[in-house]
Amino acid sequence: MTVCPVLKTALLLSCKLIGYLSLRRWQIFIAMLSIVVSGSIYAEDIRSDATSPTGDIITDTDSLTPAEQRKAVAMAAFARLFMKPSAAQAKDSLYTALENDPEARMPLKIAIFSLSKSSDADELLIRMVDIAKHNPRALAINLAVIAYLCDHKRWDESQKIAEFCLEAFDSHEAMSENELAIYANIIALRGLIYEKKLDFENGEEFFDSLLRARRLRRNFTVMKAAVIFFSAAGKQSNRTPFLWFWESDRERIENKSAGILRRMAVMVVSDKQLGVLSGIYETLNMPERAESILVDYLIEHSKSEPVMLMLAKLLTRNKDSRALLYWKALVKVNPGSLLYLRQAGDAAWRDEYVDEAADYFQLYLKKRPKDRTVGLRLSMIYMAQGKLDQALVILEKQPSSFYILQGIGVIKLRRGDYRGALASFEKAAALLPADKQSLFFCLNMLVAADYSGNVEAVKKYAGIIERNFPKKVADYGNALGYTLANNNIELELAEKLLRQALKIAPDRLEILDSMAWLLYRKKRYNEALKYIKLSLKVCGEYPHAVIADHAGDIYLALGNRLNALKYWRVALGVFSVDLDRTAVHNKIVKYTIQN
Repeated sequence: MTVCPVLKTALLLSCKLIGYLSLRRWQIFIAMLSIVVSGSIYAEDIRSDATSPTGDIITDTDSLTPAEQRKAVAMAAFARLFMKPSAAQAKDSLYTALENDPEARMPLKIAIFSLSKSSDADELLIRMVDIAKHNPRALAINLAVIAYLCDHKRWDESQKIAEFCLEAFDSHEAMSENELAIYANIIALRGLIYEKKLDFENGEEFFDSLLRARRLRRNFTVMKAAVIFFSAAGKQSNRTPFLWFWESDRERIENKSAGILRRMAVMVVSDKQLGVLSGIYETLNMPERAESILVDYLIEHSKSEPVMLMLAKLLTRNKDSRALLYWKALVKVNPGSLLYLRQAGDAAWRDEYVDEAADYFQLYLKKRPKDRTVGLRLSMIYMAQGKLDQALVILEKQPSSFYILQGIGVIKLRRGDYRGALASFEKAAALLPADKQSLFFCLNMLVAADYSGNVEAVKKYAGIIERNFPKKVADYGNALGYTLANNNIELELAEKLLRQALKIAPDRLEILDSMAWLLYRKKRYNEALKYIKLSLKVCGEYPHAVIADHAGDIYLALGNRLNALKYWRVALGVFSVDLDRTAVHNKIVKYTIQN
């Protein structure tokens, strides 16, 4: 292939020009790369360089401009961080990199991470504050410093830096979109500072002046900050109208906020902007309005997955049962999303649609089988459904933790494997201090020890319960009394504890139920009926599943099979993780057939 001589000459000249322009800016970087590449041969030389001052590494920079020299020094200092220096040398290198190139992103990210993790964060913060003050036009580091100071409620310091930074720019027109985004976030933080300092007069003047600028008055971050500030200012303002007919300060400020919101609603052209507007309404405690604008947008753009996600999250935060509908729709749109599967499962669980919850959690665990939280939740659903073997399989696949081992112990206890249950509980107990263990856990340990015939363990866990849960607390007497009654052991002690509990809380439905169940165990059925009726009365129209189950057993013991069937069916109609649904179903089948 031949090339036209003129074109060939032009290409050569272009390459020479590009090479010349690039050489001055990057000659020191190339030199540094050659040092790093040769590290495998000259490792000792690099180690010695890492202990030398930065200035000793940089040589032959006379041909660079002062700005280029500073970037070269910053680049060299940043490179030293990867040469395994000491902690002191690493800090020096990080400071040098930031001081010489305050707009460099990677050193800034390391510095921000160090602020949250380092034991001497105050020293680093002082240096970063100093760098920000000397470089007010370096937006990223100024934003990082202001945000950190705000997080630690150092309002005066953050205000000074924010003011100095914002005033360093005469115009916003020449800013890139990225610069404007950072600048807008600094504005938002300054608005927060005015709000926290209750300086509403100066804050109002600040936002009024900003919203006259063409680019800022159309920036959603700035507009959001203004609305939130004006909302806070309005609540603190005078309600009395001037001369009884002009608007009050509160009305005037609230009108400003409402005007901005109207402009934003007209300006929305993207899902992101819609999310900002919805977030404002939610912040202002107007969730219905937030939902309304999302639904309106979704009607117009029916396949907008981001808007469906906003709605699902909004309804979830507000504990609205309709959230499940949107999570289910999102799963259909994107069935591979772990987020959607998890949230759909959680929503179904909250709304007591346990079968649906199980389906979503099963799909989730196929993709993330070691998720402890979902594994534990699915096992609880299986337990409620009477699928103990499946629940145990799920839990035994999970990495060991207190709650996983506790769950395994509960399942083995219900299956009658008392020694296995006790062993699992003891492993769990070793992972959590005794004073952090719940009464439910301790009582299960006591029952497992008792049924295992382990007298020493019974004494040990009874002692733990005695120490950590004072007898005068009604919950203690009820919990221990019921556990003893339910397992048909130490019935005299159980009755004593429950009568003490009833003296403290005579109308507690769970204590009345426990007393009824104890008397049932002692075959005092008429007395048991008295207490179970009192418990059902306190429950109201929808009794607890376990209480209804107990009522069925008591009525059967008294020969009233129809009432027994009635209450067992009620028990199955109410969800409870404590109910053995399979056992109740079998009783219904057995005594229905006998009819």
